[in-house]
Amino acid sequence: FSLAAECFGFSLRLIWMPGSGEINDCLARLQLVPAKDSKTKEKDEILAALQKRHNNRFPFKMNIPIPPGEVRRLEAIGEGEDIKVFVVSNKAQLGEIASLIKIGTEFAFTDPKFRAELASYIAPHVSSRRDGIPTYTANIKFFSSFFAPLVMRRFNVGRAQAGEDQRQFEKAPAFLVFCSKTDNNLAWLKTGFFFEKAIIELTKNRIAHGINTAPIEAPLLPEVLQKILGTNFRPQMLIRIGYPTKIPKHAPRREVSDILIMK
Repeated sequence: FSLAAECFGFSLRLIWMPGSGEINDCLARLQLVPAKDSKTKEKDEILAALQKRHNNRFPFKMNIPIPPGEVRRLEAIGEGEDIKVFVVSNKAQLGEIASLIKIGTEFAFTDPKFRAELASYIAPHVSSRRDGIPTYTANIKFFSSFFAPLVMRRFNVGRAQAGEDQRQFEKAPAFLVFCSKTDNNLAWLKTGFFFEKAIIELTKNRIAHGINTAPIEAPLLPEVLQKILGTNFRPQMLIRIGYPTKIPKHAPRREVSDILIMK
């Protein structure tokens, strides 16, 4: 929102959680202030990236590294806001984190409630839904897409999914790990805010990203990830980044009128 506002000639005054430090009716107060509107190439690139950004579940080109200048820009995101962004490209560290993904994914799939929730998001290739995870974005074949939610609910497919997730991350040239100084609602909001800035930066430069939260949410694994990174900040988000081998068709998005109440 803040990036789009700037592109349309506004500056944004943002106050995080103006009430208490925990979740309340008002998560943030935003004030749009007219600013000098100057059309630039960078603003056009941001607007294009806002429409193109997506979670890519296909393999990346592992032998093409992320340019050093891009690494520096990503690491600078969140500075001064108690958020750190770690760019991991060391082969040994990549392998260690990929192993955590396998462990975390297998653990998550042992919970029937998790499998049921995930299955509820999955939509077959042909669907009228405008949210969820269309199976064509997850490399699931047309015929199989109609049975995927049922299979996921009934059976623990965690071992197969964990192996696939581990292979995807092992073949990525780099990871981004978003960490926060504290672990509370405000930290989660700020992580999401700077995550959005990061993926816009990536999309502008034709770099894809793929999300995996398994090592963030499974018991004990965040502490192991902290040790790998050498930080006392709490990991909140993990994504792999790289140049895509395939750009899938976009998932449908809801209409603005479906999610915005105009008064």
